[in-house]
Amino acid sequence: MNLILLSDCYHPIISSGSIIMGDLAKELEVRGNQVTVVTFSPDLTKSFDDGSLDSIRIIRIRVPTRNYGMIGRLIAEITYSARIKKILKQVGNLKCDAVICYSPSIFFGDAVKWIKEIFDVKAYLILRDIFPKWVVDAGIIRKGLLYRFFKYIETKLYKNADLIGIESRSDISYFLQYVTKEKVEVLNNWGSPLDIRDIESTMKTESINKEKINILYGGNMGDAQDLLSLVKSIDTNILSDKAII
Repeated sequence: MNLILLSDCYHPIISSGSIIMGDLAKELEVRGNQVTVVTFSPDLTKSFDDGSLDSIRIIRIRVPTRNYGMIGRLIAEITYSARIKKILKQVGNLKCDAVICYSPSIFFGDAVKWIKEIFDVKAYLILRDIFPKWVVDAGIIRKGLLYRFFKYIETKLYKNADLIGIESRSDISYFLQYVTKEKVEVLNNWGSPLDIRDIESTMKTESINKEKINILYGGNMGDAQDLLSLVKSIDTNILSDKAII
């Protein structure tokens, strides 16, 4: 199959989304599919770059404002779908039998709809953040005008997907207000096999102090995780100098 993967970021950018989408692209290619990744980069000097990595075609689209704080990122993401449509009209030799979209970001809805119509294909949405719900829950924004705008964009993305893969079964009820239960499934995270012997060696020699309590966190460190609440909850009177995070 000819597959188009839409992702906010991709290698060499280091992020959870970049890593798992890189693993997915490689696995799909190993299984005999022709994979095209459409992603974004703030560092390009031209409007886009059409290259390849490990037999995977990668179309990188320039978004110059993405590194300029939350406002710059919002401005960049609002233009995602328009930029995708503009650039994909320019590139040659593009085939598609299905499109896979990774979210965050929520601003892929119009691009997904356009690709589906042009190629007459289905779309799978990999959803890893329920946005804007989590920013409201975290107290970052209130349910005002900006929130309603985000909800409109969020709803559009869900409705343009044919199937949505979410992280937690407990979140299914949230999505039933937008789509039918047949369009939602639990999709666990994945990753490439790792040789843990090097990791064990590093932990023995550098990181782990057996005289202290060690807390190892292997997840994403972003606003949604609110790691400061974990740090603040540690009772230093009890742990004293015996803990290292």
